Amino acid sequence: MKPKMSFRVICAFMGFLLLFMVISLIVINGNKDEALEIKELLLIFGVSTYFLYYAFWQGRNRIPETVKKAESGDLESQLQLALHFSWGEKAEPNFKEAFKWYMMAAEQGDAGALHNLGGMYLTGNGVEESPEKAFKLFYKSAETGFENAQHTVGQMLYEGVGTQINRGEGIKWLRLAAQQEHEEAEAILNKILKEEGQL
Repeated sequence: MKPKMSFRVICAFMGFLLLFMVISLIVINGNKDEALEIKELLLIFGVSTYFLYYAFWQGRNRIPETVKKAESGDLESQLQLALHFSWGEKAEPNFKEAFKWYMMAAEQGDAGALHNLGGMYLTGNGVEESPEKAFKLFYKSAETGFENAQHTVGQMLYEGVGTQINRGEGIKWLRLAAQQEHEEAEAILNKILKEEGQL
């Protein structure tokens, strides 16, 4: 969400340096009565302005404004915050905070958020581990056509994780994911079909 401070300092330094060069060229050329290439000055000025913009505006901490948007229901902001907290930029991951934002996005029916919530319940990151809840969330995501969730549901059904074993149904979901070129689903499906002598 926020570039590293060292990179912002370098951008600020470059911006001020280039701006100083533009001012120096104008002063030097003004004294010599030589024609100054406008294109060159505009280019240097434009680049210095971009560096300064990046250092002081683009590089600022945008989490507070992202939180405000997310709280007002903006799905993209909810997903950005969930990813930010689950991967832990500049700090350890905060799974409880990630869970909160994934939950808000999932309530809007986002397939990726439903899938990631399922993953949190499956591993116990930020919530109490519950393969049953995980399966329900993965299933809801898979019903939208999300191939990662279809693959996971297929595996869970085939192996009986969080649900009763139903190998036929598991193969069905793995086929759906494989039809969308999900490589792991294709590999698992091929292995299962070879073992059952159907390939």
